[in-house]
Amino acid sequence: MKYFFLLTLGLFIFSAHAETFPAKLTCNTGEQITLTVTGAEQRMTYVSSRYGTFHGYLDIYKGVSPEQQFEALADIHGMGRYKDNPLSFSLQMKRINGEIDNGAIIYRYTYMKEQQMINEEGNCIPMKDGGFIEGSKHY
Repeated sequence: MKYFFLLTLGLFIFSAHAETFPAKLTCNTGEQITLTVTGAEQRMTYVSSRYGTFHGYLDIYKGVSPEQQFEALADIHGMGRYKDNPLSFSLQMKRINGEIDNGAIIYRYTYMKEQQMINEEGNCIPMKDGGFIEGSKHY
């Protein structure tokens, strides 16, 4: 019973640890994204050099992969308006064993243009000295 308690306590402390992710990114389209956490509920300000400023949320998912690597996924998502049309955005970033996986930073935009639904997706990389955002709310 004592070992079970210690294991449970260790897992709780490990999972309560806040994760950090890059706050400034540059994407394959030349777009630059800046992220700022703006509240206790992990609300985000998402600034795109291409589409403007939006407000959204940061969710952190943590776990151990089948390869026994600790992974943390940041999912930043929200809705806004772009040129008087609704726009949905998401940005996902992954850490594996504490290191950012640059190949797993993916942005997505969905919006209407000339009566057609546009789905845009691409990759980003962290900017040097761009700072970090921190999140601990996890599911």
